Amino acid sequence: DRGTLTLQIPISILAGLAYLKMRSTISWRAALVAIVILGATPVWFLASTAANAQFRSDAPAVFESGTHRQIIETLESRAGRDDVLLARQSALLWLAPEYPGRHYCSHFFLTIDFDRKMQEIETFFLADPETQAAFLRVHGIRFLFVEPDDRPSRFASVAGLTTMLSTPEGALFEVGRTP
Repeated sequence: DRGTLTLQIPISILAGLAYLKMRSTISWRAALVAIVILGATPVWFLASTAANAQFRSDAPAVFESGTHRQIIETLESRAGRDDVLLARQSALLWLAPEYPGRHYCSHFFLTIDFDRKMQEIETFFLADPETQAAFLRVHGIRFLFVEPDDRPSRFASVAGLTTMLSTPEGALFEVGRTP
């Protein structure tokens, strides 16, 4: 933390001034203590930086639950490069980085007509099953992830949807392909 490291400098100066106010000379013991204390912080900082700067192959999974990993691995095993995933932005925060295909609406900077697509997603999640089925078909959606707040059980009646995985984090559906 920058504040902690920065605060050490004025505290050290004040402590040195207080010491010199009380004593006119510095003993070898006091000098040794000062060197050890002042030298320990940079050594500790460099050691912790080196330990945390190495590459970790499990880094994406560090902040994900086992359920998140299960959903991601299911998508990785089934999705291809051209398969489109529809999910809310909150789910895409952890789904998008490892999803091998495309997203209907992803990051605002990477999505053409982002605001319109966000509104379409809102409308989709509130629509009736027939409208939802038509939306999925028209836009070529292959996978749908529904979070618990959107009541995944409502999507069981949408024509062409098959539940791939149902977890406490949400439900993953596959849209049936029509010939």
